Amino acid sequence: MIKLITAIFLALGVITSESFAGVRSIVSDSSNSDVAVSGNSNGNDYTYEEPSYDLDPAVQCQNSGFARRGCPSGYRPIGECPYDSSYYAGCCLAKYQYLAEDCIAAHMKPSADNCMGYYACEQIETPQ
Repeated sequence: MIKLITAIFLALGVITSESFAGVRSIVSDSSNSDVAVSGNSNGNDYTYEEPSYDLDPAVQCQNSGFARRGCPSGYRPIGECPYDSSYYAGCCLAKYQYLAEDCIAAHMKPSADNCMGYYACEQIETPQ
């Protein structure tokens, strides 16, 4: 008798376990809204729609710390956002407009001070 009751409970458990576990098929017909694939149940004509990953360039710039603001007189924008050139990292004095390697390539030396990695190029003093 105990074996019969155990067998009944096991059979009921197997029958209902799928509905309790919330198991769903990855590939289903189009009536199931949770799947990325749609088509009919016999295996024909399945399609997959790739989700859009397009991001607004302005939002990307803002999320990366860039801002759209005017610089005061005598200053210029530095650090252009790669997603939207109207956003930049900050403002520097207009004299700071070269990278150190640009000064060196022009046979000049970068200034001792800089603004966000931009330098003023200075003439190299030659000994007399």
